Amino acid sequence: QQRPARLKMHYAGCGEGASCVSSTLGSNSFSRVRMAFDIERCPRYFIARVVRPTIFLQLCALMVFVLPAESVSDRTSIALTIFLTSIALQFLVKDEVPASAKLTCLDTFMLRVDILNLTEVIGMGCVGLFATRWPSKSAPSTELASRLDMCLLGALVVAFALTVALFFARGVPT
Repeated sequence: QQRPARLKMHYAGCGEGASCVSSTLGSNSFSRVRMAFDIERCPRYFIARVVRPTIFLQLCALMVFVLPAESVSDRTSIALTIFLTSIALQFLVKDEVPASAKLTCLDTFMLRVDILNLTEVIGMGCVGLFATRWPSKSAPSTELASRLDMCLLGALVVAFALTVALFFARGVPT
């Protein structure tokens, strides 16, 4: 459920969230008021501009497995292009994300997706090796390449589903 950003300010007779201190120094009297603010940010912008395109890119990356295992150059170039597009997306939004000393939910999500994309690119190289050159160029192991391909697809789909589920299970990040 999306809520707009809100600001809570408690100053009802120096009650909860605020404290009043009065002091005197010589003939001058000083007052100090300390207030606490609860501020929430509406995350809809980051979900629309970062999370959703990242999910779409990852789904496109998984579509590489539709291509036959023997077309190594096509598969690897598509996977690598999607990986670099994900990195470029992070550079585009880095100035809009508030600076923080610790990793936010959004940072963790993007890091996990980058690791999945990199795993896919490396996996494409391994599948291509089995499909075209291993154990020899004259008799590549296409059956082993197909099995490795399906295992890699299954592992990436499960890991991506867990990544998205963990991101949204924490509640909509603020």
